Amino acid sequence: MPKRDKNIKVVTLKSGEKRYKFNTYVGSVAVPGTRKKQRVFKSGTFKTYNEAKVAYDKVRADGVGHNYAASKQKTVDEVYQEWVKYYEKSVTGGTYHVTTRNYELHIKPALGDMYIDQIESSAFQQWVNELADSIVNYKAIIAVFNRIYKYGIIKKYCLPQDNPMFYALIPKKGKKGKDTKDNFYTLSELKEFLEAAKSYSYRSYVYFYLIATTGMRKGEANALTWSDVDFENQTISITKTRTIDKNNKQITKNGTKTPNSTRKVVISTSVTKELKKYKAITQTDKTDLVFHIRYHALSKGYPSDWLKVIYRNNPTLKVITPHGFRHTFATIMRNSSNVKDLDVQFSMGHDSISMTNHYTHKTAEESQRILEALKKMDL
Repeated sequence: MPKRDKNIKVVTLKSGEKRYKFNTYVGSVAVPGTRKKQRVFKSGTFKTYNEAKVAYDKVRADGVGHNYAASKQKTVDEVYQEWVKYYEKSVTGGTYHVTTRNYELHIKPALGDMYIDQIESSAFQQWVNELADSIVNYKAIIAVFNRIYKYGIIKKYCLPQDNPMFYALIPKKGKKGKDTKDNFYTLSELKEFLEAAKSYSYRSYVYFYLIATTGMRKGEANALTWSDVDFENQTISITKTRTIDKNNKQITKNGTKTPNSTRKVVISTSVTKELKKYKAITQTDKTDLVFHIRYHALSKGYPSDWLKVIYRNNPTLKVITPHGFRHTFATIMRNSSNVKDLDVQFSMGHDSISMTNHYTHKTAEESQRILEALKKMDL
């Protein structure tokens, strides 16, 4: 059997099929208007070794060719700078900030200077492996690269078959993140925590009491104003959220995370009583915010800071995150025999197309079941 050409690489796709590819230097040409020369590579991907070999021998024999016109190759960073302008218009400020930060920290240092049409599979695989070993959400970062590459395809800076994603083995598991399976309180644990919170500060007590009994998100609670609270009907309107803009500046955004997140949640008689008491103590004509620090909305770090102090002062308490109080609400409600899953999902503002029709006409009934459950649990 003839010895195979080592310049033709065999790669295995996710489907298990094999492909044969080459990427070879064939010469250089002058770049018009400059003294620089552009190195010219030619590549190809084929289903069989023989097809690849024939094509490889031909491009090596032809070299650059007399009709070859030097074109401006684009680096990954140059393509990113074009793509991100369009991306910015399609996502929220917070998402934009996270994406650009991931690019600057994890993609640009490793791949930014590479020509997007000349990324070697081995270099890309090494980058993927290093990401998986060091970053919990590594797949999100790889997905950003894939978006940039697909933009490059549209702009004809690179070819679909040369996308290194096709030839990379993406690890199913990477760096292990924090275990969040137990990130909630049982009813007795919640009551124990609330007692500790009340001893620390009345504001933190009311804050965690509210989110644990309504399922609202931290950003939603941080944006609440007294005009959102209907004491007579024992409801709170959630129509806005605290988030970050593209420059990582915290802002109050009208509208919520998803369409179904804009909603009214019911509050128990006990919560209503505590909110009235809290309002009498803290309300000022300088702000309508329910929770504020020196008349300014809470920054996203305040609830976590409160928790740190509470847990330090009460080392026997189970430790959960601010988001864990949202899980607490879901867990306690689902353990109530009278409350249905749809009731809980509506109160929490989960977005689901299959549930939309249910929510348009059952809100009064669902709210009553939530209230009854809270009353029975003495919350």
